[in-house]
Amino acid sequence: MARRHLDAETLQRIAARDLDRAELRAAGWHLYKCRRCRGRLRQALDDGDLVLERLFAGHPPVDVFARPEYRSAFTGAVSGLAASLASRRQQERLSAGWLDEVLALPASWRVQAVERHPERATWSFAEGLLVACQKSWSGDAAEAAELASLALRTLSILRRGEPDARSVDRDLLADLEARAWAYLGNCRRLRSDLRGGAEAFRRALLWVERGTGDGAERGRILDLHASLLRAQRHFAEADQALEQAIRLYGSVGDEGGVARVLIKQAMTAGYAGDLDRAVELDRRALELLAGQRNPRLHLTATHNLLQDLFELGRYDEAQDLLAEARRLEEAHGDAVDRLRIRWFEGNLARDTGNAAAAEEALLAARQSFIEMGMPYEAALVSLDLAVLYTEQGRSSETRELAREMLPIFQSQDVGREALATLMLFQQAALADSLTARLAREVAVAMRHGRSLVALRNPPPS
Repeated sequence: MARRHLDAETLQRIAARDLDRAELRAAGWHLYKCRRCRGRLRQALDDGDLVLERLFAGHPPVDVFARPEYRSAFTGAVSGLAASLASRRQQERLSAGWLDEVLALPASWRVQAVERHPERATWSFAEGLLVACQKSWSGDAAEAAELASLALRTLSILRRGEPDARSVDRDLLADLEARAWAYLGNCRRLRSDLRGGAEAFRRALLWVERGTGDGAERGRILDLHASLLRAQRHFAEADQALEQAIRLYGSVGDEGGVARVLIKQAMTAGYAGDLDRAVELDRRALELLAGQRNPRLHLTATHNLLQDLFELGRYDEAQDLLAEARRLEEAHGDAVDRLRIRWFEGNLARDTGNAAAAEEALLAARQSFIEMGMPYEAALVSLDLAVLYTEQGRSSETRELAREMLPIFQSQDVGREALATLMLFQQAALADSLTARLAREVAVAMRHGRSLVALRNPPPS
């Protein structure tokens, strides 16, 4: 059975001497066996080391718990911890205020501000920077990368021995360092800097080996690393990393983490051309999510399963699932989700013989992506329109689409191989020799060539 860590409430109850003997025995045993929770206790309490020393005094737990005087000794050891917790909460409030001040500065001033005030380089401040980084990376990867770098600089100050470093467990500090490098690596991937991303993840994997050994922390790093490996088209390595992440998330009882990684595995299988496995993995994720309150992840898995079924030609199954996707989108989706559904409806109508409905849906989706400032997605929809027009023998419309698509893809750093495919597509369209089969192959190849766009939806990070 997976060992669950002590929650914040239990740690506070330890400090407040609010545990009965059975609870105290269970918490003490867990602290004795779990290096991570001992680290969390040290982090949360200014005198956490003293608490642990008094808890066990070097004796095995069975000897300690057998002593009748144990409870009074323990409660004496924690008599001042409630005040310590209050002090720690005050430090967190101060760190939050400093974080707000730093984030309000121009990016070019932030490093200088942190270096000038090393006394404010706390654990809480570094973790706050990483939270801000994660919130930013889907919208502004450059800003997110700067925040991850600033967190690394803060941790460097802590390692140099500034005051707060003495109250932070070194194993936990290594975990946070690993997370910061992983976040930086993910930001670099989002900016198409795959070489820089690989170097950042190399460091992340080194740091996590020095950490607490916490399964959730290591699983998160492998989860993000797999996204880089997939972008590098190292599909087998990405799948191996995700398998490890699933085992690690499972070891700490994180079913949401397992479901998210299953969705990523399905995406990886789809990009590798194994759509049957992608469908199987998507269904496993949805089964796991059935009993959880995670509507965004549920919507993502449903979107992706729709696309996989469509590409396999399993139109009846896709049609049956479409109503559920619409329901989830209406309840929990956003404008982009609505466009993805509309786009999918257009492709499904095209391939089930309703050309008029297909053209209407695809033109509407393309125009909306243009209005939202999403040219890459608009160009991908144009490829699907080109399939429709080619099948109808509408050469002039196909030529016009071909002319306008290539500059958009060239501006989006899609890679030499993809551009060569698109140039072949354009040349065939301009020469009126484009076949519906080639148009379909190019449309599918471009959808699979870049993981953050198209109908297949990345799971929330």
